[in-house]
Amino acid sequence: MKDSFFRSMTWLHTWVGLLTCWVLFLVFFAGTAAYYRAEINLWMQPENHGSQYDANADNQQLILKGLTSLAQQAPDAESWWIYLPTQRTPLLTYAWSDPAAEGQRFGDYHQGFINPATGEALPKARESRGGDFLYRLHFDLYYMSVLTARWIVGFCTMFMLVAIISGIVIHKRIFKDFFSFRPGKGPRSWLDAHVASSVLALPFHLMITYTGLVTLMFMYMPWGLNTQYGDETQAFYSQWKPIYQTPAATGTPATMLDSQSLLSAIHSVVGESPIEGLQFDNLNDSNASVTVKIAPEHNLNQQAPWYHLSTVTGAVLAQSAVTSGANQTQSAMIALHSGRFAGQGLRLLYLLAGLTGCVMIASGAIMWAEKLAQKQLKKDKNHSGLTLVNMLNLATFAGLPIALASYFYANRLLPVTFADRENWEIHCFFISWALVALLACFKRDKQTWQRLFLLTALLYGLLPLLNAMTSQYQLISNLQRQAYVLAGFDLMMLALAALFYMAAKRLRSPKKVLATRPTKATAELGVES
Repeated sequence: MKDSFFRSMTWLHTWVGLLTCWVLFLVFFAGTAAYYRAEINLWMQPENHGSQYDANADNQQLILKGLTSLAQQAPDAESWWIYLPTQRTPLLTYAWSDPAAEGQRFGDYHQGFINPATGEALPKARESRGGDFLYRLHFDLYYMSVLTARWIVGFCTMFMLVAIISGIVIHKRIFKDFFSFRPGKGPRSWLDAHVASSVLALPFHLMITYTGLVTLMFMYMPWGLNTQYGDETQAFYSQWKPIYQTPAATGTPATMLDSQSLLSAIHSVVGESPIEGLQFDNLNDSNASVTVKIAPEHNLNQQAPWYHLSTVTGAVLAQSAVTSGANQTQSAMIALHSGRFAGQGLRLLYLLAGLTGCVMIASGAIMWAEKLAQKQLKKDKNHSGLTLVNMLNLATFAGLPIALASYFYANRLLPVTFADRENWEIHCFFISWALVALLACFKRDKQTWQRLFLLTALLYGLLPLLNAMTSQYQLISNLQRQAYVLAGFDLMMLALAALFYMAAKRLRSPKKVLATRPTKATAELGVES
């Protein structure tokens, strides 16, 4: 502990933030992009770009078409799924999973799509993880076990919560400083950027950090669960999420209801409630069933009604019930974290708040490096910690945006028939990130930052052109036919390109005649002596 409470909190804020900032930046960066994962999914399958949302489409007819396609393409599948179109995903999706092979937990998963405006099947779409990869990346990381990744992310998230609270304590004039920005002042400017980005979305940062821990609370704090259920934790999950508890297959063959009779049985139960999706389990078994999920409303209560129906008799097997206050509270926190309840306007605010979180993390790490570089300038000696931090800063804060752009380019440039292409899209993400990290091992000056930002601006700026060359639709035509999901993606890429170009331009400074040779400490950040 330091000699005062204020200095102790300052030390705590500095080190809990610095030690985890690069992982936290990845979590914020991928999580922010994942708020638009449905839109990214659509953009990364250009074969589906011709599909358009039709609010007046007959959903029963669409479900019939989906069932017909499933019966034709996957009569021996283990499970079927049908997802109704939405504005964010303007197509009917039908999917199935094959029976798991020996030694495997799950069978292969397949998808097909139908244009809701015409009712026609769309051509087979390329394999791609799309925005779902970014969603999983922000808490499961990659190339490691899920359990290990979630412990790492949880540890860093707890450190961030401590950093936010201690940051509130140490910034006595936090709201006054929010209105102060002094460009070109070195560490002072970075501190101003750090404070401004922190205060601008402070409630969001607190909410997103705490609710992120809540989403995995049974993993981080399992003692209450273990005390009550012991080794029978599955019994708890059966009570907590009964929607996932479908009857087990009996092995006795049975004939399921025809599609029209099944739809009539479903309609008699759900009435006029909008259906979000259907899941069919134990096909052609005496315990064959369908789970009907009702579309949730745009509010924090995301626990929409659901029903289990027998697909052999049409009888209701189970249905949702009123849950406890604790369950509803946890569900509301997950909804807050994921933004699933948000409309278009609120989702955009989530995106902007997430970007301010990225700025907050990056500016804090760069500010620490700037301050240490100035101290070393006076002592004329190098510090291995500064070298490491500058390497990680460049690799993470400049490398991740390039990696994301590379992911989008790989989606369009890899051949459609390329073996294991969905995983190679992801490999391209990490390969490009690794190349920037390798560069950071040798060059970390201001000119390197500027060139990487210019490259990032170029990559994002050319993405709409790449889309026009590899899809039958482009920005103007998407605007004309009111395909705002696809047009919005291109416009967002252009906005990101403009932001990175302005950042690169900001880093450009006139050359000065050096009176003395730069020291190692100043060379780390491109500071002239």
